[in-house]
Amino acid sequence: MNKGFQHILNMHLKAVEGRSLLGWILDHMDLHSMTLRAGRGKELKFTKEVVEIVLGLPSAGATPPRLHQTEKSELTAKFRNKLNLDSRVFNVIMMQERVKLGGDDELTMMCYFIVIFHSLLFPQGNSDITTNVVTTAHWAVSMDKIDWCQLIYTDLWHSVEKWQSRHRENTTATIYGCGIVLLL
Repeated sequence: MNKGFQHILNMHLKAVEGRSLLGWILDHMDLHSMTLRAGRGKELKFTKEVVEIVLGLPSAGATPPRLHQTEKSELTAKFRNKLNLDSRVFNVIMMQERVKLGGDDELTMMCYFIVIFHSLLFPQGNSDITTNVVTTAHWAVSMDKIDWCQLIYTDLWHSVEKWQSRHRENTTATIYGCGIVLLL
């Protein structure tokens, strides 16, 4: 099953300075133009094309349909049922264990995409797998062509918005979105 994610598996990150650099980038991002303003005359605009260059993911195709929360919950319940995960904790480690078993069946591919989406492309700062992540993994398995770069770019925009509207009194704040795009 070739969905255009082979570049993700070959990505090597040697070192990242830490969250403070990512926080600084988010603080200096102009939300309306998605431009990093690092000083006088030093600007870097983030676009869907930048996402494509950094991640090497497909940048053409359909936008997945919008689902109501009820539909997402039903889809997640069906997925959990197929994996016999009734009321047990539902986390990335369990999905990784399934992927390590090997195979290219639909359930294994769903687990693979859940790990990538939850941990790298659409992180939300929690350890639990959300219905949004399961739904996005479902699209990855069931739809032929998806504009992943647009989805990630849109998620980054929302992440910048969340960061810039946070309560600044908090000593720590969750950083959302695909930080790899912002750091590279």
